[in-house]
Formats: sequence, C-alpha cells, structure tokens
Amino acid sequence: MRSLFLFIVFVCALGAASIGCDNGEGTGGSGGADGAGGSDGSGGAGAGGSDGAGGSDGAGGSDGAGGGTAGVGGAAPVIQKLEWTWDVTCVRDQPAELVVTITATDDDTPRDQLTYSGKVDDCTDITAAVSTLSCGSHGGLRGGPATVTDPQGNEDKLFFAFDNCQNGSCDGDQLTCP
Repeated sequence: MRSLFLFIVFVCALGAASIGCDNGEGTGGSGGADGAGGSDGSGGAGAGGSDGAGGSDGAGGSDGAGGGTAGVGGAAPVIQKLEWTWDVTCVRDQPAELVVTITATDDDTPRDQLTYSGKVDDCTDITAAVSTLSCGSHGGLRGGPATVTDPQGNEDKLFFAFDNCQNGSCDGDQLTCP
C-alpha cells in the first residue's frame, strides 16, 4: 500500500492530471469543440488518493449548422406546402378575399420566429403563415412569390399562380406552382 502511495505522489509531482492529485479528486475533462458534429469531451480518470472522487466527463460539443440559402449561417426555412382558398362568395371579375396558408419548418428556428411575406398581383400582401388577402376585380391569372425568412436572414421562396375563384395548393418541392 505504501508503494502505491509513493507512486501517486511521484506522478502528482510530474503533473499528471488524469490520475487525480488534487486532494484525492480527479480533474474534469474538457468539452468538445463547437462546429460540425462536435464530439463529446473525455473525462479525467480520477483514480487516485484514498476516497478520491473521479473526474467528471466534459460536456459534449454542439453540432454546427449548415449554411442557409442567404449564406448567413444556420439552417434555412423550408416551405413544405402552400394553399390558397377563395371566399365562398367569390365571383369572377369581382373583388374577393383569398386566404393563403404557408406551412414551413426550420431545423434551428421555432415556427413562431419565422416571418412570412409576399406580394400577389392585385391583392394585399402576405404577412403571416395564414394571411387573408383582399383582392381587386382582376379576373384573370394572377400570382406572386411567398417567402419565409428566419431570424438569421435565411429564406425559402415559392412563386405561385392561380385563376380567380379557383382554390389550390402545391408542395414546397416545386419552384413554382401550379
């Protein structure tokens, strides 16, 4: 037992942190680095003096996020679906209301922090995930872009076109719809 004690004293004199020389307690490990797929840090061994506590594991690093479409960093939002529904009283060549619903996700941003925008020909602007647009008496084909933006400035955009009083939808996999 005495030779083990002398060995520990000798190793402590050399400064080996992983053996645990600070009053019988091990030294904790360091955390992983942030960035793409940070790795967990390794803890100290903590074997040492009598009744010495072992070192604790270091905290794991966080995964870095990929670049978004605007090149700002972080994940970009993705429009999964866009739907438009005219007021049931819609009459061709008469003013009417149109409800535009945008379903979008973002891997690193909660939905309530995404912003929605867009301009449809002869209608008021898109300002939310569900927007009621007042449209003029334009009776032909109309359309415009719908855009979802996250706080980092990354965005996804979908151009949609439709005819007066005709409901529709499209998947976000398309660049334009229908």
